[in-house]
Formats: sequence, structure tokens, C-alpha cells
Amino acid sequence: MPRYHALYLLEINEDNKSDSRIIVLYDSEVDKYFYYGTRSRYGLNNANINIDYKPNPQNEMKYIQFAGAYPSEKLATFVSFLGNMTDHFDSKFIVEMYAIEMEEDEYDGLTFDRLHSKFSKYNELFAYDNVKETEGSIMEKIDMLTCEVL
Repeated sequence: MPRYHALYLLEINEDNKSDSRIIVLYDSEVDKYFYYGTRSRYGLNNANINIDYKPNPQNEMKYIQFAGAYPSEKLATFVSFLGNMTDHFDSKFIVEMYAIEMEEDEYDGLTFDRLHSKFSKYNELFAYDNVKETEGSIMEKIDMLTCEVL
């Protein structure tokens, strides 16, 4: 069963409420970073970003889901996109990394919720609470996704 590192970013706004939640995976076979996320409708409207998104039936009025991919040679562009989705890293974050397993047929239908359900304290590699992130620090953490998962 293929194993992946998954980076989880949870943006905490000034009211100590969650805003953006983003999971990033790296697939070495296609050399791409895949992202799956949710963002509050309020935060998305304030970010002035037009993206295609899937409605989240459990929380239709509160959060939207989005997903996509960037080739590895566009890492800087990808990190800039993440900055736009998180109010340019102006907030505090909870940052976690996990080692997860997925069946090959499971990979095609991934969503934020399905990926998030694979996280537990037993497969957590590290976790930081209420940290200030920058484009450089996020780039370093995303770069760690390319390390082989044992």
C-alpha cells in the first residue's frame, strides 16, 4: 500500500477560530504537489480569489472545499497560492505532518475530509501550535513531503 507524507495547515484567525484548512501531498510518480482544503466563505470573500470549489454538504453555509495540483517545478507559485488562500500568512497556524497509507484506487476520489480522517496521533510525525509561518518556512515544510516514507 503506498505511503505518503501529508502536511496539514490550519489557519487560526484573530478570533481564535479556524479559517483555512489545507492538506498537501506529494506524489513522486507524477512529480506534483496535490492540495485539498476548506476555507470559510467569509475568508474566501475577503481574499478576493476566484476558484472553482465543491460544496461541502455537512457545512454548506460555513466552508467550501477546493482541490488541485501544482507540478514540483512550480513550488514557489504553489506557495504563493497558499499564501493567497491564508491571508498571506498573516495569521497563526497549527502545522502538522503525518505518514499516511492509501489504497491505489482511493487516490482518485480524495477529498479534504477523507484525507483528514486518516490523521491520528499514531501516524503524526510532528505538530506545532500557534506558529507564525512565512513563505520560506512553508516551502521548507512542503519540501519535506518529498522525503521517502518508510
